[in-house]
Amino acid sequence: MECYDLVSETCEFDEQFAKRLGFKKIFAINKDIKAVGHGSESSNVDGIAFGKDKAQLFALVRHGARFIAITDSYIDKKLMHGIKENKTVLCMPMSIITASYGPERARNTYRMKKLFDAARKMGIEVAFVSMAKTKDYMNSYMQLIELARLVGADERYARYSIGEVNKKIGKQ
Repeated sequence: MECYDLVSETCEFDEQFAKRLGFKKIFAINKDIKAVGHGSESSNVDGIAFGKDKAQLFALVRHGARFIAITDSYIDKKLMHGIKENKTVLCMPMSIITASYGPERARNTYRMKKLFDAARKMGIEVAFVSMAKTKDYMNSYMQLIELARLVGADERYARYSIGEVNKKIGKQ
């Protein structure tokens, strides 16, 4: 199975490193996939929207953002319904867990678990991505599967997400 990941635009890595981590391709934001946001007026937004501002994220989903990452993991029902109606893929950045420590990591894991549960109950497709800002925080294919399982995904869905769903990210 081919596996794919998504990282921040600041993450520097080479293709051989991606292969050693078990990925066919690692997509970088604003290099391989456009990041959208900050009041985009376009009627057809194509790319990934991410951030904490739920009103802005909802507006981007309405304008056609195909992928969205909620970086604080708080559930907003209006936004979740918009994601479902527009068939947007919810990207869950695992760096929220891996870049935090102690009680903060436990809180982040709990929030992501609740977000994943809500998304799957609504029928929203979820993509597990590392969204690493540096090479040090990148995860291997197996680590992403285990992190996905930590937030409530079964192994079959985790593998599907890291393979098929993440492949859609690069096909924009």
